[in-house]
Amino acid sequence: MWTPKTEEELVTAVTSGDVSEGPAFDAKREVSEKNLDIAKDIAAMANDGGVIIYGIGEDGNGEPTIPNPVSLRGLDEKITAIVRTRLDKPPYIRPYPIPTGVDPSVGYFVVVVPQSENAPHMLLGDKENRYYGRSGKSNILLTESEVARLYERRR
Repeated sequence: MWTPKTEEELVTAVTSGDVSEGPAFDAKREVSEKNLDIAKDIAAMANDGGVIIYGIGEDGNGEPTIPNPVSLRGLDEKITAIVRTRLDKPPYIRPYPIPTGVDPSVGYFVVVVPQSENAPHMLLGDKENRYYGRSGKSNILLTESEVARLYERRR
């Protein structure tokens, strides 16, 4: 699981095309204004584990190759609060910022989501109350049998 530690490491990997989205990696150009979108991404990733990085945009081919630093102010608290309030039995996450050398108030925000022993995690609110997982580069609504398999794995 790729977890960059420095701006240089992240920018080099992104601009050289060494990273690609998939079941265990999701790049986000910006932080969504919709808390449920953030919660859905984390819930989906928690089933098998992975990394979400905010501040990486996609090129014309849909590949995550464009550094796009985001504001880091309050982001740790925001994402932690969303996980606690929008997911049933909140999964453990390890969020951390990677500030830019030019302006430490902006940069990249990494959310490491280890595989959760309590998966699946129900998305709560706004008539959601659903379970999500990853398929390729996307979040998908889990079927009843997929939810049952994850409950069985808890045992």
